[in-house]
Amino acid sequence: GVGGRPIRTKQHVASAPTAHTSVPCARLWTCGRPQARMKVSACAAGVPGRETRPAKVGLRRRLAGNTGRSRANVAVAQSEARLEADFEETSKEWNNCNVSSVDLDEGGGEDAERFLLAAVDMGTNSFHMVVVRADMQGRFKVVDQMKEVVRLGSGGGKFNIISEEAEQRAFAAMKRLTKVAETRGAVLRVVATSAVREARNGSAFIRHIKEETGIEVETVSGQEEARLIYMGVLQALPVFDKTVLTVDIGGGSTEFVVGREGQPLVAMSLKIGHLRLAERCLGGEDLPTMEQLIECRRYVRAALADAGVAENVVQIAKQYENVPFRGFEMSVGTSGSIEICAAFIAAMRKEELNQKEHENGHPPELQEQEFKRSELKALVKMLSSTPPSQWKKVNGARDRHPHSVLAGAILLEEIFSVLKVDRMKISPYALREGVIVDSLMRALPDFHPTPDIRRESVLHLAQRFDTECRKQSALHSAVLARQILEGLKKGPHASKLALSIDDNMAFLMEAGTMLHFVGMFISHAGHHKHAYYLIKNNEHLLGFSPLEIEIIAMLARYHRKKLPSMKHDSFARLPPELREKITVMCVIIRLAVALDRRNTACGVNSVEVLHDGDTCVLVVVPHEVPEEQGGGLMDISLELWAARQELSNFSEVFGLATTVVEGHPEDPNVDRDGILSS
Repeated sequence: GVGGRPIRTKQHVASAPTAHTSVPCARLWTCGRPQARMKVSACAAGVPGRETRPAKVGLRRRLAGNTGRSRANVAVAQSEARLEADFEETSKEWNNCNVSSVDLDEGGGEDAERFLLAAVDMGTNSFHMVVVRADMQGRFKVVDQMKEVVRLGSGGGKFNIISEEAEQRAFAAMKRLTKVAETRGAVLRVVATSAVREARNGSAFIRHIKEETGIEVETVSGQEEARLIYMGVLQALPVFDKTVLTVDIGGGSTEFVVGREGQPLVAMSLKIGHLRLAERCLGGEDLPTMEQLIECRRYVRAALADAGVAENVVQIAKQYENVPFRGFEMSVGTSGSIEICAAFIAAMRKEELNQKEHENGHPPELQEQEFKRSELKALVKMLSSTPPSQWKKVNGARDRHPHSVLAGAILLEEIFSVLKVDRMKISPYALREGVIVDSLMRALPDFHPTPDIRRESVLHLAQRFDTECRKQSALHSAVLARQILEGLKKGPHASKLALSIDDNMAFLMEAGTMLHFVGMFISHAGHHKHAYYLIKNNEHLLGFSPLEIEIIAMLARYHRKKLPSMKHDSFARLPPELREKITVMCVIIRLAVALDRRNTACGVNSVEVLHDGDTCVLVVVPHEVPEEQGGGLMDISLELWAARQELSNFSEVFGLATTVVEGHPEDPNVDRDGILSS
């Protein structure tokens, strides 16, 4: 092995649940995954020698609460957890950057167990269910989703009652949703919102649901609904440290929440939704009259003023520094009505641009999922003046009456005006994902939602496709890449190309380095191309825009073989300044990956960059071998050789005559902290 340094690993066998052995660094690829896979199979099949853990029973009870016929089939959950070993150790190592100590002992045990949860949002227009697989640390991923159009609030006379027809539709929908949850072995939690909590017969409806399906339904208050929505948003967007306004327009109500660092500061519910507003103001023909539109706007403005929405939000600015006078730093929209508005606006952009690139140079499909106030205004004008038969076909709109779509857009436009919103991001997660997070917080006392969903999701994806135990090496290479970049930024002759890589781009570079190996899940041959496909086409990278995911995928794609080229359409369609940044990051990643050529994270300790504007020297510092193992320095001759193979590209891109030399561990004067490890 390399220096004979032992690595602890866990062997799982039927006769002996745990046994520790030591293997040399060079044999790292043989450990970890096969044993983890064996353990899951043994647990699922009930192999003798594997005793049942009583703690799981208590967990199921805490998760299930009063959920009637819902059942958690743990064996099914474990058997479905293909290639999903626990990555808690990786997270700790990434956070601490302790690359000198490799310990894979966390690959099994109680923490590796997984279970399934399902949450149903009984909305005024539709019932939405999400099924997730979660682990004992509270991490989860969506494995199934289902939507049932019920129109619970229709036919009840101004939403005062739930009609018998709507009740029957709800019974049928809940039976189907329950069957899906039970088939997957998921614990089911159902929450009802405005249509039920404001109906005169809401309590009777909940009782009838219990009698028909055996499911207990929780009716949440408007404020609690807003809080749960915010919890869901935190799992999808990197807004934890920002003062963020979240708006959710439902069929019967609209929720507002201003949150910061995971705490809701203001939570309000307005008894106006797209269905309620359409029924009150926009009845009649397909195209509403000017009088109807004026009355609709007047009604919304009066309701917002009476509720004091603007006043409550503005108060936030007085409590925190660096918060704009309007009371929030950014705004987020969730759920159907706002998603439909975003889809219409995207279709209008595409038509206006005639399949050409956006004004900022990015292809339309890579645009951020957000829209401006001016675009929303143009949408309302189009919807109110164009017959529905001529509307663009977008997801979600076909399930709604045209008046409901228009009402939702008008309501959102008035919210933009009153709260001085300039632009709004779209969150793919909302109430039902918030219910999942809340359930996990109840069941797992030590669980706290992650403050950095982007870092967590990169770790999750790296672990999911780590079939050859390369994530530790990838982590080490990510640290080395950041050291090289920061070294090029220092001194009086700092590289302008390196300075063009800001903190967010550096984060993407580290993420691309961390994921460069995932294509090996498919095949070693051409694995860089497979990595591009896997990164582009997965649901695990949360908190990244489509453009950021494209950049990460390209960095993994070009970490080996050919450099980015205008011959590749996906690269050529990007704006010139972005193409240059991607090329710069690629040559840095290639060097960083080469500096751990043996994929052990045991050889190179750090890299110092010396440069004077014309020449550059990369001083590569090896790890020290512990005295008990003979002392001295690790042999990094292979890493130095591999790095020298990448110097021609590095020198050409940066315009520096570059050499690589071996340094000494004594005071290398290198800052080893990277963004991903901060």
